[in-house]
Amino acid sequence: MGLPAALCGLALLCELSFGRCLAEGPCGPGRFLNGTGTNLRCCSLTAPGKTYAIRDCECVQPEYHCGDPDCQTCKYHPCPPGMEAQPKGKLKYGFTCVNCAVGTFSQDRQGRCKPWAEDPATAGGTAATTCR
Repeated sequence: MGLPAALCGLALLCELSFGRCLAEGPCGPGRFLNGTGTNLRCCSLTAPGKTYAIRDCECVQPEYHCGDPDCQTCKYHPCPPGMEAQPKGKLKYGFTCVNCAVGTFSQDRQGRCKPWAEDPATAGGTAATTCR
């Protein structure tokens, strides 16, 4: 079976509306787009046993964050620069803005802090340019 069977299985999952598959698309390797509009999310697919499950999702739209533990929906919540959105609640999330952790930054209102990467060409460092 091998690689051809795996690719066929992935194509079948896409056809069954488990998400829009993009090879090396905006979500990165091993992740796919799921949902539409403001509920568009980058997710991973796992196969515990033989049952496939969507997990590890992150909302794509700026200033939107997972609205529940399974990230079935995304909710709008901007935060000022230097802060990130922190979920509050158990089944449905509300958000508060908290300061970015040491070693991270946010220069816009997206509510997501990113790590600083040391750059030998500068004294203090520059923002990391890789997407997560």
